[in-house]
Formats: sequence, C-alpha cells, structure tokens
Amino acid sequence: MSGKHDRYCHEMLAHTGFVILGGGMPRELRPDLWATRFNEGTDASVFMPRAERFLIECRARMFFAADLAGVGEVRIAAKAEHRLAERIAELTGRTVSNLRAIRTLFEFAPAPKVEKLPEGIPEYPSRARTEALEAQGLEVDPLYGTKLDPRGKQRQGIA
Repeated sequence: MSGKHDRYCHEMLAHTGFVILGGGMPRELRPDLWATRFNEGTDASVFMPRAERFLIECRARMFFAADLAGVGEVRIAAKAEHRLAERIAELTGRTVSNLRAIRTLFEFAPAPKVEKLPEGIPEYPSRARTEALEAQGLEVDPLYGTKLDPRGKQRQGIA
C-alpha cells in the first residue's frame, strides 16, 4: 500500500477540501512526500486502483475532471463544489478550465467505434498506425476509441 498517497489524500481533504490526482500535481503540492516525480508516479501506480474507494471513505463526495494550465487533464475528488475552480487556482497558481463533474474518478467519455479501418492502416497499435490516422486528419483512433497524442512524437524524439 502507498502510505504517502494515503497521507496526501487525508491531509489535502482535511486542509483544502479537495484532492488533485494526476499530472504530477501530488508531488508539486507536497514535495516533502516524494523526492522525484518518478517516485510519486511509482507510488501512484499502487494507489490508483483503490483510489476511488479510499477517497469515498475519506469523505470525498464528488469527483471532477479539469484542465490545469501547464499540466493537462487532472482528476479531482472534493467534499464540496463551492468555489472549487477558484480554490484550486489559489492553491496551485494555475488557471483551471473545463471543470466538469464526473460520476466516477476514472470516467472517460465513450469513443465512437468502427467495425473496419480504412485500407492501409494497421490494426495493431504502432507508430505507422498513428501516422496514418493523423494523415487522415483524425483525432481519435476509430478502433480503440483513444485520443491520438499529438505530443507523442516529441516525447519519442521523432518530431
């Protein structure tokens, strides 16, 4: 069990009324708990499968998804919605946009599925598949329903 994430969640809910998960925000908000972002990510891989149940036990009543400037999409568990975007902005110093309620902590929008791919596109995940889908101007993989990552090439050193 990840005692550091347990502690992070307990203390954030007690002091701020919300918990931000994802995007390296736990490490940014509590650098005393993790030496590096890698350490926080490793701990998160143990904590996340049980995160929703744990947060409900800690009195988190609502779940949200939001976009934080410079971070991307994060998940938020909160006790109350009142001034949530303002409170997050005050704590993190980042602009909060597209704050929306979700039913579960890891709820994702269903993507449209197709039965057959256009000719010339491999059916297995690969760099060639992503490039072929991008060339057709698609933003969502039609078979898997996942969003294409425009930054993926930069991270892999391709662009």
